Amino acid sequence: MDTIIKSNIENDKMVDDFSCELLDGKIRLASVRGYISKPKHLQEDAVGSAVKDDRCFLNIVADGLGGYSKSDVASRIFVKEMLNWFADMDMDIIDDTDLIMKKITKKIRKINRKIKFRYRGKAQTTFALSLTNKYNTIILNLGDSTIYTYENDELKLLTYIKFYLTNKSYEQIRRHIFNFSVGSCIGEYPLFKIHKRLIENEGQKLILSSDGVTDLISEERFTNYFINDTDAKTIVNDALTSPDVVRKSEDNISAIVVSLPKSSAKEKMLKR
Repeated sequence: MDTIIKSNIENDKMVDDFSCELLDGKIRLASVRGYISKPKHLQEDAVGSAVKDDRCFLNIVADGLGGYSKSDVASRIFVKEMLNWFADMDMDIIDDTDLIMKKITKKIRKINRKIKFRYRGKAQTTFALSLTNKYNTIILNLGDSTIYTYENDELKLLTYIKFYLTNKSYEQIRRHIFNFSVGSCIGEYPLFKIHKRLIENEGQKLILSSDGVTDLISEERFTNYFINDTDAKTIVNDALTSPDVVRKSEDNISAIVVSLPKSSAKEKMLKR
């Protein structure tokens, strides 16, 4: 079965300005390099989506950690290997979420070991990932790359962020829920616990994003992205020129907007 793959990775490098869509706009990706103030400022965000049989799709945002010499390599390797893993995955097991969860976790840990021992701590990345079948979506993340949804008129964080209060006061975090600092990432060994959860597909929307979005955009503005069905390209451009900040961002900015399928009550009963 053919797999359709879209990513900002070309010739083992990340494209500075990238956007595309899959499944007639049900999946929309975008990534841009931030304001360039330094000659060596790199695009360290890798994004990718893959679709099988129009009913199963994988979405990933990986944000290489700035300050490490090979962080663009870490995010690129992670996204590329996860997309290839998905392309090779046996569709006979796609509705077995417990088995898929075990296999995907095993693959992530394998990639982590590869990056850690090949680059000796000089390549690290966070990630947010969603894998959707007909009935459910698996959510995984590590670090401050996030996945949000909007339910019952409320912005809801689906991922877990381990953060330290080393350079942000309690008041800063209380006022702006997005301002976290990363606590764990790919490229560390042994790997911290990967956060996992399972949600039912009910036609909701997800936004996967790097911290280049959530560090710059207010909660109110982010909520409006869901209400107005904003596309990923508009989100990343909004973050680049956001009135919520007083200076141009040097961070790379990436987002994937996903419209999940909606399973009928009858289909859910038959599945059970």
